[in-house]
Amino acid sequence: LSDVIAGGRPLGSADGGGGNAGSLVAQAAEVYASNPDFLWQAGYSVPRYGQGALHTCLRALWQRRSGGELRITEFGKPHATQFAAARAMVEAQLPKGSQPLQRIYMMGDNPAADVRGANNAIGDVW
Repeated sequence: LSDVIAGGRPLGSADGGGGNAGSLVAQAAEVYASNPDFLWQAGYSVPRYGQGALHTCLRALWQRRSGGELRITEFGKPHATQFAAARAMVEAQLPKGSQPLQRIYMMGDNPAADVRGANNAIGDVW
C-alpha cells in the first residue's frame, strides 16, 4: 500500500522509493476511509480491529518511509457532518410551526465511537 501512496515507487527504487537514508517520498495518492473505529465488537464476543487500526498502521509505515504525516480523509461516523445531516432529515419531518428540537437521541453499534461522535457535534442537540 505504501508503494501506491507513493505513486508506484517501490522501496529502494532509484527514483525516490525511500530505501536510502535521507530520501523523502511525497504522498502521490489521496487516501479515503469510511470509518475511524479502532475496535468494534458487534455480535462477536470480543472486540476486533476496525479500519482505525489499519489507519494507525498505515500512518506508522508512512511516517517511517517518508518522514511525513499521511493524509487520510475520513468519511462516516463519528463526524459532526453526519450528525448535522441526520438532524436536518429529522427536522424536515416536523410539522410546520413546530418548536426547534431540544434533544435528539441516537442508537449505534459502537458506543465508544458513537458517543464520541455525538459529543463532538458541538453546538448541536445530540
